Amino acid sequence: RVRFGRPPRPMELSDKLIVARAHGRALAVWVDAVDGLAGADAGGWTPSGGLLVGDRSVVGVVRTPAGACAIHDVDAFVSACEPDALAAALEPA
Repeated sequence: RVRFGRPPRPMELSDKLIVARAHGRALAVWVDAVDGLAGADAGGWTPSGGLLVGDRSVVGVVRTPAGACAIHDVDAFVSACEPDALAAALEPA
């Protein structure tokens, strides 16, 4: 949530987990909701080309019937989160 500019909050039963593989490990990304799963043509997306400064995990954008959808590189997304997770784990309780 914080990574996307949303305020932190406790996990709720209605939240979802997106299971993915990054750096050879299975992981789950905690999200508020999932609108659906959409396929896209391999040639139907546009590389980000540096449009988003500071977030290397966004590699492109694809147009869907509902609008634009960001495409994230899961390995880069996890790598960007690891320093924050490590700092949080090392904080005194």
